[in-house]
Amino acid sequence: MMKTDGEQQPAAISRSSEIRYRRKPPQRGNFIDARTWLILIFFAMRLMDMLMYFCLPIGSKQIRLLGAITAIWTAFLLIAVWLRKNWARYTLIFILLLNTIISMIFIPSAISIVGEINSGIFIMIVVGITNTAIAWFLIYSRDIKRLTNRFFD
Repeated sequence: MMKTDGEQQPAAISRSSEIRYRRKPPQRGNFIDARTWLILIFFAMRLMDMLMYFCLPIGSKQIRLLGAITAIWTAFLLIAVWLRKNWARYTLIFILLLNTIISMIFIPSAISIVGEINSGIFIMIVVGITNTAIAWFLIYSRDIKRLTNRFFD
């Protein structure tokens, strides 16, 4: 069936083969927002590490060494998330949630031993809450999910 000059083919039919399953290019703003969040997370985690290292009255070298090692590994994992490695995001979430679970076990026993909440226990509570908030943000942040997802390349 021939078409005359007055008849036009509907746009949806003529362009369907051209547009089928085309991905939208990633918006540059999403990656910038995600990396800004990663910088803020980095500084929040370093602030918590400084609180644990300098303000805890515990003078044990093993605890300070463990804090320094944790700071180094979380920094490496944040760099890997910056470089769009999805496994690093999951590993960081696991470490932060494990830290929260350990804090939930340790803090009540420390309060029962000491009898009251002193500055060291208060710092541990603040660090535990902050780690939980950061892990929750890493789980639910759409910008960071887009950053680590290779579908948006």
